[in-house]
Amino acid sequence: MLIVSGLLLTSGSSFANNYDLPSSCEYGRVKPYDVSVSDLASAIKAGYNVYTNPSFTNYEGWASLIDNLSNLIDSFDYLRVEVPKHVIKGQNFRAKGNLFDTYANIRFHNSEKGYVGTDKSNLEANAYHDMRFDYTHGYGLVWVDRQNGICSAEGVWVQNAPKLTSLTPDYQRQGNRVIGEFVAQGTIDPYSVNGREGRQAEYLWEIKRTAVVRLRSNGTKWCDITDGDYASWEIAKSGTSNRFGFDYYACPFHVRVSIRDGKFTSPVMARVITDTINNGGGSGGGTGGGGGSCNGPICDIEP
Repeated sequence: MLIVSGLLLTSGSSFANNYDLPSSCEYGRVKPYDVSVSDLASAIKAGYNVYTNPSFTNYEGWASLIDNLSNLIDSFDYLRVEVPKHVIKGQNFRAKGNLFDTYANIRFHNSEKGYVGTDKSNLEANAYHDMRFDYTHGYGLVWVDRQNGICSAEGVWVQNAPKLTSLTPDYQRQGNRVIGEFVAQGTIDPYSVNGREGRQAEYLWEIKRTAVVRLRSNGTKWCDITDGDYASWEIAKSGTSNRFGFDYYACPFHVRVSIRDGKFTSPVMARVITDTINNGGGSGGGTGGGGGSCNGPICDIEP
């Protein structure tokens, strides 16, 4: 019984870091900036340095994969594997394989981990498997195959998510007016859609008004924020400009921004220009945007 258990364990673990790539595997380029077969080996090695992975052991298998990449066959037909063209490093994505037959065992692999699992194709002949790249940054490869030798491969660009690093106000006070601009700073990955296509980051600016000006019987004004919780964000500006100007006089005015790389969008950063006209009483303005730190009349807020 002990011998049987040992054999089963060896058989099950033999798939780990199995980089077998059938010589008849077809490789398809979906985007113009995908890597050609002749450059695949150098691109895969540049994207994944195996020595940065502390659990990596199959150096022989990895070297064999790199050697075999030149044997891939350029495909100008329908690819039998489908993957997102851009994925976030360390996040799961779903690969799809269609190798003609229903109820067939389809094996899934990628250039970082080798074999990652098997799925039986459904009535539409499709099989699926979730996977991810943890140490690759750049070009990776995903392929599916069957025991009869049918194989299809496609490249994946593994990137970091776009990131906002700051949202800074530059303003001056003129009486009750606040005049200036917000300046956002952020980064997109060179392996993102915009990075590969040579385009700049895109900024989306949104605004939200959470109060209206009311007039007291004595002629003074105040900000009524009764309906503030029901206000919605509106797109004010989008494009490559990281600046948003304002000339403001009235009740609390919210601004938020996110950065996009052609596919993925960063979490937002938000600020509020606080009530500049409240004279005390009423429903209250000038609250500092819910407890965030303030720079004069401009306060940080939760998005």
